Amino acid sequence: MDTGSDSAVWSVDGSKCKKFSSQQIFNAIRRTSPQKSWAPLVWHKASIPRHSNTTWLFILNRNPTFDRLISWNIDIDPACLLCGDGEESRNHLFFECSFSLVVWRSLLHRFHLSSVPSRWADILLWLPNAHPDSMVRLAILQVWQAAIYELWKERNRRVHDGLTLPPIRIMRYISSSLRDKCSALLSLSHPLGPRLAQFWFDPP
Repeated sequence: MDTGSDSAVWSVDGSKCKKFSSQQIFNAIRRTSPQKSWAPLVWHKASIPRHSNTTWLFILNRNPTFDRLISWNIDIDPACLLCGDGEESRNHLFFECSFSLVVWRSLLHRFHLSSVPSRWADILLWLPNAHPDSMVRLAILQVWQAAIYELWKERNRRVHDGLTLPPIRIMRYISSSLRDKCSALLSLSHPLGPRLAQFWFDPP
């Protein structure tokens, strides 16, 4: 006759665990899929959450650009509010639009790049190898995400508030947000802080 006492044993994927772990359980039951090729462009250690989230939604083409609103049978003028020369879509806004192209190229001028793509698909292919220096590539990713965020914000400002800012103001907002991110990394003694400071605090 067995006189031993019963005891609970957690087993995850056939392996016994010394203690319960909600993370292990979640990882065992959740549906997984291969990492998207664009994931490292969006989620990285120097990203700003609001910039990453906006970029992610644009990669999925989920933001309500005029072309998408029209596809939902909403009767609106499709003209781009930033340049007035084309019809608004994700691909046009970033960066086929003449207004946004000025912002994009001006910001990247500090990296002394000879050729910078302006079409959405070309940019996604270019970013992973935009520069041989990994830290420069990281700074370029910061610029790309910040430009997407601030240009979309400017577009919405024009839609909802009727206000219009010039490209130079957008670039100042972008530079300010990246300096703030760098300052936060420096205050946390994060190793990326001093390395990114050369881009956002020193003259280009």
